[in-house]
Amino acid sequence: MTLTPITSEAELLFQPDQPEDSVHSFSFIGGLSLVIPLRVIDLSCLSGFKDHYDTLLRHMDQIQDWEFTIVDASPDGIFAIIDDWFVHQKRVFHIRPAIQDIPGHNNKLLSLMEALSRAQYRYALLLDHDMRPSFQSLCAIVSRLPAYDCARCMIHYQALSVIGLVNVNGIFLINLLCRDKQFWGHLILNRETLLALGFPPTCTLFDELTITRHFQKHGKRVGYFPTIIIPMAYRDSLSRFFEQRLRYAYENLAYPGRFSLFLSILPLLLACAFISPWLSLAFFGGITCIVLGLGYVGQKRYGNGLYPPFAFLCAPLWFWPYPFTSWIALALYLKGGVQFGGQTIRRPA
Repeated sequence: MTLTPITSEAELLFQPDQPEDSVHSFSFIGGLSLVIPLRVIDLSCLSGFKDHYDTLLRHMDQIQDWEFTIVDASPDGIFAIIDDWFVHQKRVFHIRPAIQDIPGHNNKLLSLMEALSRAQYRYALLLDHDMRPSFQSLCAIVSRLPAYDCARCMIHYQALSVIGLVNVNGIFLINLLCRDKQFWGHLILNRETLLALGFPPTCTLFDELTITRHFQKHGKRVGYFPTIIIPMAYRDSLSRFFEQRLRYAYENLAYPGRFSLFLSILPLLLACAFISPWLSLAFFGGITCIVLGLGYVGQKRYGNGLYPPFAFLCAPLWFWPYPFTSWIALALYLKGGVQFGGQTIRRPA
């Protein structure tokens, strides 16, 4: 089943300067469960988390039926601090995952499946801890949920940086070239449909794709909302950036064509260099120009006017690590898997 993009101009686009109170209250049949899996060893990873969700939850009462579940596998000291943040919130459930650290299984997927089995409402929005949904974006999502069983939106980096621009160019490029579109830190789904289907396997690395393909496998409705924006707070860290390049390269194993393309670049570049350094430079320059062109088109189509006109110039910085990290990912796959969340996981999706 192909993924259906929604491009209606009537959709509510997130505007950073739009006051939350401009969105009026409404009723919503089925209710909404917000779910965030956590596993952090340093509270600096959650900078701004408490303040944002304190503000958001004050507006959530305009939706009649909702709940907020944090499935937290963090150390006891951090768990206690987070527990204290929301102790007075009656609709916030901060829980420990009952099942974790099964060899070869994704702890994040285990936490998500547990939270979804406990949730009360028909629909669920799964979020990484650095996502910062506005009330407007939640209203826009809610208005579209009844038409789909599983869906995603665009994201927007709240603070621009080189690393953020590199990452968003990956979204532009993948959205332009892949019918699945890019996955990034969230998933919207019909929880009752998922329960009826049964949960997908938890022994995979690419959690969002695993869940989405589970819906697609059973012929369910999968959508993409390019004009609904979920803001994101990104921690600028070079170590995290390079760790992600390797993990994302491993996840590309779930897309054999894309993975093979990245694998082919380095041998071709070396072959050109063997023939002539100038040929190698021309090959490098040609690929870079193609990536720049695609980045420009992708930004025009999916940037929603939220990024500076020169943002697409960072597209090659997103592309060029993958011809190298893909070979490392292949070696890790042959060796037995990649480390994620304390486990070695072999299956990409």
